[in-house]
Amino acid sequence: MSKRLPARYRDPMASPARPDDAQSSTTQRAASIDPTDAPHRTDPWYRRVRQRVGRHRLLDLTWRIGVLVVGWGVVAAGVVMLVVPGPGWAAIFIGFAILATEFEWAERLLDRAKAYARRAAQWAKEPRHRRLVQVLTAVTVTVLVAGCWWYVDRYGLPGFVTAALEWFG
Repeated sequence: MSKRLPARYRDPMASPARPDDAQSSTTQRAASIDPTDAPHRTDPWYRRVRQRVGRHRLLDLTWRIGVLVVGWGVVAAGVVMLVVPGPGWAAIFIGFAILATEFEWAERLLDRAKAYARRAAQWAKEPRHRRLVQVLTAVTVTVLVAGCWWYVDRYGLPGFVTAALEWFG
């Protein structure tokens, strides 16, 4: 009733799972390492901990639930930070990175988001699009400043801003 660990948590120095893997690259790499070295010490500490936890069904389930709760908590905080001050998108991506450590669907989603971000960055860097990006940025900043100016003129400064100004000044 041994549960097989995902590939990223398996010990690369362990014997192959199938006899036909005897000449796999992992085995060849293991043979090229000096046996006096401690190969298990080259892995980061968290990977060794995850391997140990993965060997016990209840601990593995608890670990995965913990990662799920923490990951979705960071994603939820990022969604909240989209409307309140804070690094919303950064928190969302960090939350999905946390989830991707345990869940394949989150890893695929994160890979797609990275690929999309790379394509968007390349598109924005192209000379023919650069002027458009500059104009859109200038228009967005102008609209935001005008909106803030209108809000302050119509309603005054928000309470937390006046309290901060009084505290500092």
